[in-house]
Order: sequence, then structure tokens, then C-alpha cells
Amino acid sequence: MKTEQSKRTIKIIAYLAIIMMVPFFVASCEKEEEPDPVDLSELETLVTTAEDYIATAQEGNVPGDYVRGSLADLEQAVDEAKLVVDDPPESQEEIADAVTVLEDAIYAFEAMEIEDVALQFGLTDSTIAVENSAGSAESFNLSEFTFETWVIYYDKPGFFGQIVSTEFYEDGLRGWNLRVGDNDALDFTIADGNESRLQPLEGATVPRNTWTHVACTFNGEYMRSYINGQMVGEVEASDRDSIFVTSTLENAQPLTFGNSAGFAQPERRLIGRLFDIRIWDVARSQAEIQADKDYILSGDQENLIAYWPFARNTAETTIADATSSFNLELKNGTVTSTRE
Repeated sequence: MKTEQSKRTIKIIAYLAIIMMVPFFVASCEKEEEPDPVDLSELETLVTTAEDYIATAQEGNVPGDYVRGSLADLEQAVDEAKLVVDDPPESQEEIADAVTVLEDAIYAFEAMEIEDVALQFGLTDSTIAVENSAGSAESFNLSEFTFETWVIYYDKPGFFGQIVSTEFYEDGLRGWNLRVGDNDALDFTIADGNESRLQPLEGATVPRNTWTHVACTFNGEYMRSYINGQMVGEVEASDRDSIFVTSTLENAQPLTFGNSAGFAQPERRLIGRLFDIRIWDVARSQAEIQADKDYILSGDQENLIAYWPFARNTAETTIADATSSFNLELKNGTVTSTRE
């Protein structure tokens, strides 16, 4: 009897022991099933690198600056990476994807750094750059437009230092020009068989040996010219609103830089350099010109139809524009060089 009781007691104790071990066993199993913690160190390092760029880089048009809008793109990528750091996913693969995205954003930002580049004219008597597409005359003889660029002007060997031109002769002058004229004045002309010529206010000249921003606009009614963002001339020219017909004429010329399109002569050549060349299919306001002139743009701005910023070094003699629409052919010794 005693023996039977002892056996039952032993069984009860064993049963209770098993019951008491179950939680420990379950906990042990659960612990073994927990995934390894993800490694965020690479992503965190990239966030620090990107934040250093954001803290020190600036947008502008000086070598070492960055293209306008590039900092905002990088900031957005950093914000997205921080969300991953603050609330990590369970898989390392997802962390790796976040690393790749931020790496790509940093590489894209670094590619937006502005280099010391300009388009140089005047090394020979006939240096020019030409937009030579079949539709060049049609694309750039518009009833409304804005042209702007930075120019450093060294000398005028004859009567003009031609910055840009579509001019030619067919039953009268046709096309348009922006050039350095008499007494280094900024000379803007539009012709559609008859010519309207805008010369700026007295004393409003293009200084030699100094980088200067110049612009001209036509809205179908008024021609206006600007130096360093300030309007220096205005003339009523509503009779020139048929300039676009110029593009259909037999002798129409392509957009040309550094000399006259239709009257290329050593006496008309520009001895100087250009960078950040823009053409818009609207007449921009003074405020718009002022707001953008000190920045290299991305090229996707509304109404920007052709853009050669010369922000990256290249040995090519065919320069694609940043809007991906037109090519600039460097001819007769025109080269890309530095700004000085």
C-alpha cells in the first residue's frame, strides 16, 4: 500500500515538473525563432555623408556650386532613408535596397557639381558654334522669345562682336541678333524684311574683361534688353511680329553664336567666351531673369526650349543641349575651355 502511494506521489511530482518546464521550453523555442537584428551601419554612414553635402554645398553658377534643385532632391532622399533607420524593416534585403537608393541619390548629386567650363570664340577669324538641325531657323525665329547668356568680352575687331544671330538677307534683312555694337553698347535687332533696332540707354555697355549677364526679349510688341538683370532698353516693335515667317525663306540661317549667321566676317566675330546659354519660347519678365540668372538650371523648366549651360568639361565638338532637343556644332576653332 505504501509502495503504491509512493509511486503515485512520484508520478504526480514528475507530472508537475513537466508542467513547470513547458513555459521555459516554449520561451526557448520562441527565442530561437527570432530573426537576427538588421545591420543599419552602412545606411547610417550614407545618411551622414549626404547630410554633410547638404550642410556645406550651395547652388549657383560658380565652379564648385551645384545645379539648382539638386539639393532638394538629395534632401528628399535623405528623409526617405531616415524613415528606414527610424523604423527598420525585418529583412536585410530591404536595408540593402534603401542603401542603393541613397547611394544613387548621392552619385546623382555629385554629378551636378559645376565645373570650370566656357565656350571660347576668337582663336581664329571664323570661330562659330551652330545649331545645325534641319529645323533650326523655324525653332529659333519666333514671334515671342527670350535669349540670355553670360559673356566675357575681350575685344571687337570690327564693327560688331556678335553674341548670337539668325540674320540673313532675302528681300531685306531677316532674323535677329544680340551683339556688342558701337561704343560697346548691347545691340539687339529684329528684322522681317524691315528692321527694328534697340540700342540701350546711354552708358549701358557690356564691360570688357568682366563676366556679364545679357538678355533680350520680344513679346510680339516690345523688344527689351537687359544687362545683369537690369532693363537697359525698350522699344515698340509690333511691326516685327512676323519674324517667324523668316524660317520659311530659302536663305534662312541656323542659330549661330560668335558671328553673324548670314554675314559671317572677321569684323563681326566675338572675341570672348560664353556659358549658360538659354533660349525660351516666351518673353520672360525682368523678375524671372533676375531670379534665375545666377544659377545653372536642370533643363526641364517650362518654356525653356534650348539650353547649353557648359557646366561639365567635354572634349566633344558636338554639344547636346540640356533639354535634349538640339545639338551645337563647334566649328573653325571654337573650343570649350575654362572661364578665364
